[in-house]
Amino acid sequence: MIENVRKLILEVKLKGNYLSRGLKPKQAVLISILFSSLFISLQSFAVSQDLKIEKVYFSNDSTEVLKKCIELPQLQQYYPKQTNGTSNALKVMQHGVSFALSTNISHNGKSVLFLSKSQINENNEEAYFYFNEFVITGDKARVDFAFNYNFSNESKMQKVSLELQKISSGWVISQTKIETR
Repeated sequence: MIENVRKLILEVKLKGNYLSRGLKPKQAVLISILFSSLFISLQSFAVSQDLKIEKVYFSNDSTEVLKKCIELPQLQQYYPKQTNGTSNALKVMQHGVSFALSTNISHNGKSVLFLSKSQINENNEEAYFYFNEFVITGDKARVDFAFNYNFSNESKMQKVSLELQKISSGWVISQTKIETR
């Protein structure tokens, strides 16, 4: 993202200065300040997002906790199936909380797909996970997410809050709260 902003600024500079476009000096200065401020803001935002993702969402623990969320027994009945009864691939919206695209999780023999918000909307996905909170601190984790589904022209959502504890054999769910909306 930072690189794209740098390219845009360079492209604007290469196409000629603002004065050659018929702008008054004051307007040219204001536009330069605006572009500089925008660049600094975008760069700060991108850096903070990168640090957040590196810190939480690339670890083995995050993969294990995500798998526990997807395998939650209370949600299985809502997962999409084909007409012959075989499972469709589950989808996770990369919005709010994002996971590394290299995250390798499967459910019922199908890889879980990580899609952007626009991909979910453009493809009119019938069912997907949306994570609001995904925090791992030492041997404890807290996860809030929604599983959205629409199979009978009536959209529904399972709102889930989990607390997990890491023990010697891996992560276990210590508290579960599920609401249908």
